[in-house]
Amino acid sequence: ALPSRPEHVLCTSSPVTAAAFHPDEPHLVIGGTADGRLDVWDLRARRLPVLRSGAPPAGPAVPHARPVVTVSAGRSDAALSRTLVSADGDGRVNYWSLGDLSAPHETAEAMTSPAWGGLTAAACVPGTGTVVCGTEGGAL
Repeated sequence: ALPSRPEHVLCTSSPVTAAAFHPDEPHLVIGGTADGRLDVWDLRARRLPVLRSGAPPAGPAVPHARPVVTVSAGRSDAALSRTLVSADGDGRVNYWSLGDLSAPHETAEAMTSPAWGGLTAAACVPGTGTVVCGTEGGAL
């Protein structure tokens, strides 16, 4: 039978627009927010994020100036399992270190086209650093 109340309630200061469990550390929940931040909750700890990316700064190093539409985590490789990936609708894809969300360690711009529309999804290919992105127009 399903429980009659939530097992966990996780809180943050901005609406959560994307969420995923870490594939190798299932007690970690990664969330992307409407204000462009990345939050990480530890289900063993508490309701508030244990890690949070900084507020988007001005200039070219903006983590996400738009809402995060998807989050994903690397898997199966010691280095990749510590990597988080986030993407926003404008096509900015950020790679983060799970231990340090102060700034992305790498940023890429996904190839976009007006016919494709904005980014709607991204996922890490297990065991690689490759990210696959999906768009509003159905392109992958």
